[in-house]
This record gives sequence, structure tokens and C-alpha cells, in this order.
Amino acid sequence: MSRAESERPLRDRAASQVEIERLRARIDAVDDAILAQLNERAELVAQVGREKQAEGSAVYEPTRERRIVDRLRAGNPGPFPSAGIAPVFREIISATRSLEEAIRVAYLGPEGTFSHQAAREHFGALAVLCGVASISDVFAAVEAGRAQLGIVPVENTTEGVVTQTLDAFGEREVNVCAERVLRISNALLSRSGRLEDVKRVISHPQPLAQCRRWLDLQLPQAARAEAASTAAAAQQAAEDPECAAIGPLWSAEVYGLAVIAASIEDRRDNSTRFLVIGGIRPRPVAATSPRPCSRSAATRPVRCSG
Repeated sequence: MSRAESERPLRDRAASQVEIERLRARIDAVDDAILAQLNERAELVAQVGREKQAEGSAVYEPTRERRIVDRLRAGNPGPFPSAGIAPVFREIISATRSLEEAIRVAYLGPEGTFSHQAAREHFGALAVLCGVASISDVFAAVEAGRAQLGIVPVENTTEGVVTQTLDAFGEREVNVCAERVLRISNALLSRSGRLEDVKRVISHPQPLAQCRRWLDLQLPQAARAEAASTAAAAQQAAEDPECAAIGPLWSAEVYGLAVIAASIEDRRDNSTRFLVIGGIRPRPVAATSPRPCSRSAATRPVRCSG
């Protein structure tokens, strides 16, 4: 090989690096333009919020948010993947919605449950997510106005309907505002991440049932115990080196656990349908005084559309 031939790869790499830096500069310029457009959008949303406040309209409008995503997907020319539009714009909508009013959402907590995951995916990072102890408490928080909205599981492809949710609908006065289907993927988590260390498996009754065949094959001798939630199970696993928890993969980060195995559910089409609930719409009443009366955003009932 001649000296010129041996030096060619070095020149090629140098030219490539120059081109990469040029392209990155263009990406930075595009990012700056996106940020400017986001701020323009935020100002428009703030104006909409002021109009809504004047007429007492709802901040959360699921049909409007769904139309935004559907329209953008339909008009997407690529190469940005259409599958990425919903999560990107969910966060944009969440951030700009917070300029109208911070929405408090009750869910079956604590952090790390599938309900928490559904709430986070549906409402975005800037919603105020409030974990409560039971599904009934989600309904109670919404009915009492401690949270404007709640999200509750209603049906799972493996285990069927969630009876606690159906019972609560019969006892509480709330509206169904929207729904979200969450793909349920269960992971086995422990402190060590070693299957041989597991003497006891703990989780909410539904994940235990959804992973029954896997547990029968891989951990036939391990005891099984029920917890109030997948998050409570993860907390116990974090304290007990012989205990493993079944729950969402992302709860490993929340509770400092290692992953023994992922996707251990018996059915790959395992999913749960969640319902978003809000307070009952106030009924119109005849005015009893000519003087107008207004209520603050903190006490005004949330009204759901769609």
C-alpha cells in the first residue's frame, strides 16, 4: 500500500467529521426554530385559556387533543415516524395546557403502578399526578373536588373487568371523559437481579394471575403473596433480598431494583383499558340576583367533553 493510500482513510474521516459538524449546526438552527414556534403556540394557548376562563369552559378537552394528533398523523409526509407524533405532542399539549391551569389527576398509587404509567402517558409530565390508596379513593377525590380528573382501570384482556371500578361507578357521581389502552408488560424485579435468590414473589393480584404460567415454569417453589399495588410490591422487594416483585419495567428505576426477566406475562396481547373520570357537569340554574357571581379556577367544576 502506498503512503497516499494509507493516508486516504484519515482524510476521509476528517471530511466526514466536518460534514457531521455542519449538519449538527443545521439541527441546532432547526431546534431554535422549533422552540420559537413552541413559544408562539404557548402564547396562543394562553389566550385560549383566558377565553375559557371568561366563559367557564373546561381546560381538559380530550376530543380536541385527539383531533390534533389525528390531523398531524394524517398529514405527516415523513420521514418523522407517525408513531412518534402522539408522545411528542402529548408533552407539548401538557406543557401548554399548564399555562391555562394546572390539572390535578388522581390515580391508584403510589408511583410505579400501571395506573401511574397510564396517567403519565395520557396527561404528560406537567400534570399534577396524585397517588391515592385505592380505586374508590380515586372516585372520592374527583367527586369531592380534591382532583379535577382521575384515571382508573376498567378492563384487562387477561383478567376481565375490574370490579372495584364498576362498583365505584354505581356509588359515585362522575363523568367518563376519555379512555386510554395501556399495553401491560410485566417484569420480575429484585434487589440482586438473580432468579436463584427468589424465595417469594409478590404483586397485585392481577399481575400475579397474568404471569401464572411463567411463574409455574420458572419459580414453582417460590411462595406467592398479594400486595395492594405493584408499587407496594416493589417497595417490599427493595427491602427483602429474597423477595421479587412483578410490575412495570420502569418501576425498577423508581425503587432501585434490578430486572430478573422482562415481558413475563402469559399473553403478549395483554392490555388494560383505563377510563378518565371527571366531576358531574353542573346543571344550569336560574339567576337569583342581577349581580354576576364568579368562582375561582380552583373551585370551578371540571367539565369533560367527548
